[in-house]
Amino acid sequence: MPAQAKRIPIPFAEQHGERIARTINTERLVNWSADKIESHGKSRAVLQQRPGLTTVSTLGTGPHRGSLEHVGVMYIVSGGSVYSVNSAETATFIASINTHTGRVGMASNGTQLIIVDGADGWLYNSTTMVWSQITDVDFVDAQQVVFFHGRFVVIKPNTGEFYISGLYDGATWTALDFANAEVDPDNLKALNVLHQELWLLGDYTTQIYVDTGNPVFPYEPQPGGMIEWGIAAQWTAVKGDNTLFWLAKTRDGHGSVIKATGYAPQVISSDALEEAIGLYSRIDDAFAFIMKPNDKALWYVLTFPTANVTWVFDATTSLWHQWSSYGVGRFKGATHCFFNTRHYIGSDTDGTLYRMEATAFKDGTDPIERIATGTHVSNNQNQVFWHSLEVLFDAGVGLATGQGSDPQAMLRWSDDGGYTYGNSHWRSIGKIGEYRNRAVWRRLGRSRHRVYELTVTDPVNAVVVGLYAQVSSGVD
Repeated sequence: MPAQAKRIPIPFAEQHGERIARTINTERLVNWSADKIESHGKSRAVLQQRPGLTTVSTLGTGPHRGSLEHVGVMYIVSGGSVYSVNSAETATFIASINTHTGRVGMASNGTQLIIVDGADGWLYNSTTMVWSQITDVDFVDAQQVVFFHGRFVVIKPNTGEFYISGLYDGATWTALDFANAEVDPDNLKALNVLHQELWLLGDYTTQIYVDTGNPVFPYEPQPGGMIEWGIAAQWTAVKGDNTLFWLAKTRDGHGSVIKATGYAPQVISSDALEEAIGLYSRIDDAFAFIMKPNDKALWYVLTFPTANVTWVFDATTSLWHQWSSYGVGRFKGATHCFFNTRHYIGSDTDGTLYRMEATAFKDGTDPIERIATGTHVSNNQNQVFWHSLEVLFDAGVGLATGQGSDPQAMLRWSDDGGYTYGNSHWRSIGKIGEYRNRAVWRRLGRSRHRVYELTVTDPVNAVVVGLYAQVSSGVD
């Protein structure tokens, strides 16, 4: 016989932790992330949706391959074309390059903008407004480039060698101006600059160089600056939050995401992410960018194109969630540039340039599907009778007209541990101004082991504050 009903809080997802064995973890967070509150609120965390995308313009046919701010202007490579975008968001075609796909490396020395694509190198002088190809025969076919202490630095493909340009001159390269990161014989894959140091990431190790002012070759190894972690995907090494993040590998295997803490990197990937990576057929094409859309959260956005999934690490909470785009699967952003106090996202499917905004609740004209799947709810395998369940939203956020004027939440549940789900049941979040609206589902049957999944697709600010149930239990 069921006992007297009581009202209890139901734990909901705080990060994307779904495992192959659903009995271990069923948590999913897609386009929602857990924001841990510091005050004495109604729950210890709320679910905030990711910002949406507002269309700015279309730059060629795409895809977007790289973007960078240079002397107060944003420069973008889309397909085989280079564009400038000023603070008024006016786009101007600059020139063409010889390749049309694949990511490009970009860097600035304050006067020259350099672009490398693995086949050629190009320069744009913002003072003379002259665009030119690098014709120096000693220039290597670099894929990435950084600016470090007055010089551009590139890697020669399939070697451990890195080359430097002339002082503040990306057009001049000398065959002998190179060094071999020879502490370990692995090939170099990526490079970055952190804390006035040049970080060179290889297949299995990372080596750090500093500027010693040596007139023969200015950059030399930093004593003790050798890390036994390499990089599994060259476009995942990005700087943010005063550190460096990347998808790493060692001679023992790959699949961990790490961040630099001095010369002793810290693993930040979750068990669920590492399990997923171990199943992906390819990870070397992964890419990442870092963005801080508000004064609190900093996100490391990691996309696996072949696996068609995007994972996001919140450096503030140390929790992972996922992003997706409607009809795509993964998040369709290929590039990010913080310019003129705004976040710009370039599409990896076409030439669209977006502005990411917290007040945008769509991706262009596409809906954003937010999904949150909770943990297992049981009572020592006894029967649980579900009299009602309430999802506490920030209610009354409906739009004045059109889709979203009566925003809906969809709830479904699984009684077999999260492997299969029943039909969706809809409730209103609350029309505009209906701040006291309650999204309540009643008479939900009974279970021994239940998982709830919540979905919202309407273009409104869907913030989940808590989840509560009226339940009773029985023994049989």
